[in-house]
Amino acid sequence: MGIKAVVQGLTTSIGEMVAYDLNKINPEVIARAANQGDAVAREIFVHAGNAFGIAIANVLVSVGPRKVVLGGGVAAVGDLLFDPIRRTIKERVTIMPVDQVEVVAAQLGNNAGVLGVAQWTYQNLTSG
Repeated sequence: MGIKAVVQGLTTSIGEMVAYDLNKINPEVIARAANQGDAVAREIFVHAGNAFGIAIANVLVSVGPRKVVLGGGVAAVGDLLFDPIRRTIKERVTIMPVDQVEVVAAQLGNNAGVLGVAQWTYQNLTSG
């Protein structure tokens, strides 16, 4: 959505931040723009948070977890994304106590997959 905003010529600092190299636009750049007060960048996270919130609300209704852990680069932006997710969940989920559901960033960040494979390998090599 950041690329689309720049291509459409919307008033945003995202393009300037990457010298109009569309290949360099990523969640981190959009978050930096949002944190500097860029309204378009903030709206991108509201829109993405709503979409994530709808998907998570469906999972909550189906499975009922008490914690939702989001990882990857998008999750690293924190409350820019998590606040709209939480708001959407509260609006959409009425059959369970959503105040008891935590939406948090993964503590292992982008290394979770590598660490999981390393742990799995270690367990399989040492178990016999």
